[in-house]
Amino acid sequence: MIKLHSLTHFTMTLYNLEFNDFEEFLLKLCSPLQLFDAKIKSRDRIYLNADRWERFISQNMTSLIRFIFRYSDIIDDEFELTFYHSLINRFTSSFWIDRKWFFKLFIEEDELIYSIRPYQETWIDFQEYLHINQDTKNSINDFLNPYFPVVELSIVGSCLTENDEPLINKINFIFNMTKVTYLDIECDQMTVSMLITILHSLINLNSIRLSNSALCQQMDLCIRDKIIFNAFLNMNKISKITLQT
Repeated sequence: MIKLHSLTHFTMTLYNLEFNDFEEFLLKLCSPLQLFDAKIKSRDRIYLNADRWERFISQNMTSLIRFIFRYSDIIDDEFELTFYHSLINRFTSSFWIDRKWFFKLFIEEDELIYSIRPYQETWIDFQEYLHINQDTKNSINDFLNPYFPVVELSIVGSCLTENDEPLINKINFIFNMTKVTYLDIECDQMTVSMLITILHSLINLNSIRLSNSALCQQMDLCIRDKIIFNAFLNMNKISKITLQT
């Protein structure tokens, strides 16, 4: 393999490559990478081992400034939870937070996507501080750690109905492992029952944003949904709701 000793930025998209082979390929680069951007679709869940990523980066990517990672997990009949799914909360350890590389989950159609990105301002970022002066804002930015780890779940699609409930049930464990605090739903239609199912799965929610979401049924809940919703209301920690049309 040709060694590119001056290579500082590297972007790649990979399909069906095992993590061990992926790691071996990166070792052969021998480059002082400052930006690494990888999109992965693979059944090998070792990609979700945050501690292994931490060791590899600490030992072999010492110049890395920007780390962008996106791993797609297909939620189909073959989907099974593995030991590596239980490790994803490690993506919110001090190693990642100190570098301001933040963890986010996406649900897009039948995919659960695990994402790491450098810090960037989003809808969840301290809206209550927007009125303060720049010096104070800078000191807040330097003191991010007490406010984090923040884990956002973003759900994007054309429709969320009861037909999607098996998908949510399959990945409930993952929601609990990561303690999702921010929920962002952007879909054209969503049943109230489905929204309740999602909220009930996210016991650590602090903030919610609903965008382009026309609830496609009235708040006429069945007994099951009423019980679930009342339980959620009694234990929820939500302090902020944003509605956008």
